Amino acid sequence: MSISKDEQLKRFKERIENPKKRWKITSEDILNRQNWDSYQQAFEDMLDKTDGKKNPWHIVAANNKRYARINAMKHIAKRLNAHIDTEQVELLKPEVEKLATKYLP
Repeated sequence: MSISKDEQLKRFKERIENPKKRWKITSEDILNRQNWDSYQQAFEDMLDKTDGKKNPWHIVAANNKRYARINAMKHIAKRLNAHIDTEQVELLKPEVEKLATKYLP
């Protein structure tokens, strides 16, 4: 899951302002944010060095949580499909997926 620097800031502020979400943020989160560019470079280096044909990375854009979750589930289903006989498993129908995307938070 990958979010932008602006989205991270928005989420941090929301966590600080919302008493029910304060448990989600630590002083380390705030201090580590100062090293965003270095962490991004390390992340890219890690991907370059560990991405492979047999076990590829799949980066999920996660600024939009709903989209990110659906995208991650689609990717997992696709990878499982390569190893599971899906003829014996009922897959999510496109109309159900469309409704879920629209109406389920």
